Amino acid sequence: MLPRPHFPGVKPENYEKWSPTLFKLIPGTQTIARYLTFLSIEAAWLAFRNGPTGDRLRAAQERTSIRHIKSKAPEKYWDLLIPTFPIGFKRRIYDDTYLPSLKSDKVLLTKDDVTHVSENAVHTASGKEYKADVVVMATGYKTNEWIAPLKIVGRNGETMSEHWKKIGGPAAYNATAVSGFPNCFLIVGPNSITGHTSVILATENMVRYALNIVTPVLKGDASTVEISKEAEVKYSNWIQETMKKTVFNNQAFRSWYVREDGWNSSTYPRSQVHFMYRSYFPNYKDWIVKKTQQGIWKTRMRKILALFLIFGFGVSHMLLKKRGLTFRDAAKFAAFLLLSKVETTAEALKEKLF
Repeated sequence: MLPRPHFPGVKPENYEKWSPTLFKLIPGTQTIARYLTFLSIEAAWLAFRNGPTGDRLRAAQERTSIRHIKSKAPEKYWDLLIPTFPIGFKRRIYDDTYLPSLKSDKVLLTKDDVTHVSENAVHTASGKEYKADVVVMATGYKTNEWIAPLKIVGRNGETMSEHWKKIGGPAAYNATAVSGFPNCFLIVGPNSITGHTSVILATENMVRYALNIVTPVLKGDASTVEISKEAEVKYSNWIQETMKKTVFNNQAFRSWYVREDGWNSSTYPRSQVHFMYRSYFPNYKDWIVKKTQQGIWKTRMRKILALFLIFGFGVSHMLLKKRGLTFRDAAKFAAFLLLSKVETTAEALKEKLF
């Protein structure tokens, strides 16, 4: 029972058969192949943008995918398998291994809607009855609700679902943090789905981001870390506005990415490289950090040390200027002393050993 067609991903023919031999015989080829695969998949993100470039890239990918379907599946199923919507407008399914199985006489593909299941059969809207020993109900799941079944209560006694209703829909700063929920980090939270690459990479980026932020708590320098309300709202608005420039929010071909009111809490509007950069280099100014006494003491010591360095720099500059020297002269002299020390040590070591 096919709920809808999709554009399958196309991989090199028999890749799993010849690639291990290649990687074994030529060192480094596996690493190169890995990076090339990553770059080619990341480049696919460009096809999800609205505009002439995105249109051309989507058309090229569609042609490749349709050729692949026709080469693997029986002609009688082409109308069922080939989508009528542009590529990327709905979630892609990259696995294509089921296509050759459709050539078997033991397999029947239909788009007939299921009305009910009886004791020994599946019944469809056309009145047909399909005998069945096992029924696999791959009917999907609720989207755009995220952790709604779970009651997560924040600092002010407000649940996360109630918080999201106030700001318009499910949202999380960098797909990870929600204001009012200190020391709480989501993995694969709102707007973390990519549509073009592995969710494992996105998960790793979110874990890295959470570790970067929570480190002061783990070290005992802070008791809580919490994203500010202003930063959360600003980020959420950026997500929704940027999403309008992608195919994900196209209302002509609605997908489960988007709610009926147009709110998209599923996909990330940029590349995973962009998300990786945000995760590895956080904007700490967006966070509210409640420091412990240990953290306060460390901060004061760093400031004092910085003042001493500035003071020392200023005094050194005055003394050098008084003697008619520059910092460049001082650097040369320091390098001379260092090299002299190294040579003296080397000579002493040579005499001791030989």
